[in-house]
Amino acid sequence: MEQFPLGLFAGAKFESRMARLERGDILVLLTDGLSEVANAQDEQFGLERIAGIIVEYGEHPLDELIERLFETARRHGRQNDDETVILVRATSSGRNDDATSSGS
Repeated sequence: MEQFPLGLFAGAKFESRMARLERGDILVLLTDGLSEVANAQDEQFGLERIAGIIVEYGEHPLDELIERLFETARRHGRQNDDETVILVRATSSGRNDDATSSGS
């Protein structure tokens, strides 16, 4: 399953990875309610549209970017599920040659 639901199954195992963010990068966390907004033709809003909006308006303040996401989704179709979006912009480079990590 590409988009595994978190917290649905007790004892489920998840893979952990690290990602290096550069200054200005935006981390996007969202529920499927936004991507699954469907129009009259049952076409979903989709992750591609969301990514396009993030790229096009990524230089704007995050509150304006979230407003743009929801406004565009409302023009596309009707909300039928919860919609949660968390945006985090990196304010400094993730480079630290002295950083180490370990995991099990």
